Amino acid sequence: MADTLQNKPVNQRIIRDRLAAWESKTNSKASLTDKQKDSIIELTTKASERVIPEDLPEDEAQFALSKKQDVPQSPSYHETITKFFQTNEDDSPCKIENAQQFLSWFAELENDIEKEDEDTYRSYITELQHYESQCESILQEVSGALDFLNGLQHQYISVSTKTNALHEACEDLLTEQTRLMNTAENISNKLSYFNEYDRITAKLGLPSLTVTNESFVPMLSRLDECILYLNNNPRYKESPVFLTRFRQYSTNATQQVQPTKESPSIGDNAFTLFYGKFRANSTRVKALMEQLEIRIDKSPEYLQILSDCHQCYFNQRELLLGPSISTTITDLASKHVRDHCTLMRSGCAFMVHVCEDEYQLYFNFFSKPTSLLDDMLERLCSHLYDTLRPLIIHINHLETLSELCSILKIEMLEEHVLNNAQELKAFEIVCRQMLMDIQERFVYRTYIYIKSDILSYTPAQGDLAYPEKLEMMEVRYTQLFTYSVIRLTQKN
Repeated sequence: MADTLQNKPVNQRIIRDRLAAWESKTNSKASLTDKQKDSIIELTTKASERVIPEDLPEDEAQFALSKKQDVPQSPSYHETITKFFQTNEDDSPCKIENAQQFLSWFAELENDIEKEDEDTYRSYITELQHYESQCESILQEVSGALDFLNGLQHQYISVSTKTNALHEACEDLLTEQTRLMNTAENISNKLSYFNEYDRITAKLGLPSLTVTNESFVPMLSRLDECILYLNNNPRYKESPVFLTRFRQYSTNATQQVQPTKESPSIGDNAFTLFYGKFRANSTRVKALMEQLEIRIDKSPEYLQILSDCHQCYFNQRELLLGPSISTTITDLASKHVRDHCTLMRSGCAFMVHVCEDEYQLYFNFFSKPTSLLDDMLERLCSHLYDTLRPLIIHINHLETLSELCSILKIEMLEEHVLNNAQELKAFEIVCRQMLMDIQERFVYRTYIYIKSDILSYTPAQGDLAYPEKLEMMEVRYTQLFTYSVIRLTQKN
């Protein structure tokens, strides 16, 4: 490197500019900290205090001393010179005798110092070159990895695009499937009303189908639903045809509820037996009657069928109870021919029980009240009225008539009817009618008594024998008392 510097002309200005740039405070090539600068100054001071070799001639020593301030010294400058002298002493112990030899020696010394200083940089350059090759290798690998990642990214984008397209297609298919399923379900729901025709046809054709069958009420409800749906949707194809068919089936089904023309057989114990039979079958019949009562507002046919059922029920009950009630009241009248008060109590108590039992039995079959029940009970109570009225109009004793009025007004109307007015409404009507007849008879007999026994009264001689009658009664009383005392004395 020293040879190179000697062969080329050196431009001092360029060197100064480079040195100035190297040590610039604003844009330094190698900026130093304050601590580093202090270390350099200290090393420079130490280097300037080196001892001149003893065997150096005096003139050369002074020359070297004058040059000492101009020679840049590195931190290892002293060591290098010492090593150089030791090497020269070992290899060729020569002496510097003139300035030319010194310059040659100094030039060689500078070359060695420069080489030694440059060894660190050369090793550093070699290391940097090795690092550069490694970085280039890493860069190539990174470039390859980037290329591979770019390829993966393109593939991922392609797969992601296809996957998104597949997802969108699947979502579209699912949406379409849901729409079709909803459409199919909607169509199926609408068709179910039309398809119900075949099922109802098969059920109505069964010989075992009766109004008390468990499947009858659901079938009737389904018929009503179909009729209502077809009424609300007349624009559907064949809707009028199916509506006519369903209405015909509804009529046929409701006609099965109507009574047959058979008359019940009445035996000696029919009154008790038919109460038990009616209650035993009331549960199944009531479920059907409730369905009719619910539907009376939907169609006049149901109202008519319910009315027919009421009429049938009351006719059957009247046929069953009428003869038994008439026979029972007749038996009571025969038993108590002379005791009109006992007959009145027994007959009224019997009819009270009949009215209460019939009222409870009616609500075992039906849920809503009807005036037909009171009409039937009033007709049944009329048997008691028809039996007792001929007896009432022939009673002449005012005490009997008064007691009968008390029985009807207090015992029957105020005690029984007042506590159970709804069930005994029909009995109250008949009871008040009998009370009016008895009161009328009582008024009439009172008038006859006043007219015959008070206004037309003529006293006899015995009626006016006072105080003889009283004295006679006193004597009689005294005799009876004396006789009783004698009897007691004899017993003791």
